Amino acid sequence: MTWPLHGFRGLGAAWDARRPRCAGANLPPLPPPDLLGAPPAHRSLAAWADHFAAWVARTDQSPVLLGYSLGGRLALHALLERPELWRGAVLVSTHAGLDDPAARAVRRADDARWADRFLKDEWDALLAAWDARPVFGAAPRTLERPESAYHRAALATALRDWSLGAQEPLGGRLGEIPCPVLWIAGVRDARYIQLGWDAVARLAHGELKLAPDAGHRVPWEAPKWFADQVIEFVRKASSV
Repeated sequence: MTWPLHGFRGLGAAWDARRPRCAGANLPPLPPPDLLGAPPAHRSLAAWADHFAAWVARTDQSPVLLGYSLGGRLALHALLERPELWRGAVLVSTHAGLDDPAARAVRRADDARWADRFLKDEWDALLAAWDARPVFGAAPRTLERPESAYHRAALATALRDWSLGAQEPLGGRLGEIPCPVLWIAGVRDARYIQLGWDAVARLAHGELKLAPDAGHRVPWEAPKWFADQVIEFVRKASSV
C-alpha cells in the first residue's frame, strides 16, 4: 500500500480527497496519518519516523511511501530508520537538510518566530503572510481551510521540533536507501529542482521528475500529472 504523509498545514484527510484521482496508487484503507491533529508525542523527526515505520511494518508487507514537503522530510527519516521495509518512495518538494550549522540555527530561529505567530495571530492574516513566503513563488492559495480544521499548538510544535533547522542533514546518507525513489519538484521551483538533482545523484535508485506549470505545491498545482506519476511509480514498485 501507499502511505502518504502531508505537509505543514496539510491534513490526513487531504489524501482521501485525492483517492479517486489516485485510484491506482492503492492508498491504505484507513485514513492516512494526520501529523498535526495534536502536538506530536514523538518530538524529533527521527523518533516520529521510527514509530511510524514500526506501525507500518505491523500492517503492510510491501509499503510505498509518499511524502510532500514536511511529509517528505519525515518520509526520508522513515526510509533511513528502516531501509529494508520500503518497496519505494515518492518524495515531493522535499529537502534533505541543511549542511551548514549556521544556516540551521537561522532556520530554527525563523521557524520559532512563525510558531509564536501560529499560536496567537489572527488566522486569515496569518495564512496570507504564510502563503506570501518566497518558497511558494507567489502562486495563488490552493489550501482554503478554516482555523477549526487545525490544532494551533500542534502547528506551533511542528514548526519548532520538526523545523528544517532541527533536522540533521541527510544528504550524505541517501545512498543507504536501497529502494527506488521518485523525487518530484515543480518546474517553477528552482531551489527544489536543484535539491532534487543533488538527491538523485546520491540515491542508489533515484529519478527526478519535474511537474509542468507547478511550483512548490505540486499535488495541488498539477493534480492530474501528479496522480499519473504516483500511479505509474507505485505499479512498478509493487511489481518488483
